[in-house]
Amino acid sequence: MIKNVSGDGWIYIQKQDDYGGVNLSVSAGYMLTQMVDEFKAHLAEVRQEKLLRESDPSVRLAYDAYKMAVALAAE
Repeated sequence: MIKNVSGDGWIYIQKQDDYGGVNLSVSAGYMLTQMVDEFKAHLAEVRQEKLLRESDPSVRLAYDAYKMAVALAAE
């Protein structure tokens, strides 16, 4: 029998009395799952860009010029 269900839209916790003990279940909500999926996709893009910069010297020079232009514009 389920005794307690708690959740806030992000994480859900469920406590269930089982024969001989207690069973706890924790699950992620839809919003948290979506955020994790978006983060994974962004991280994959960042890693791909880093690999491209490290593999091609001309891309590396262009990226360094871009970073310098951003730094000058920020001042």
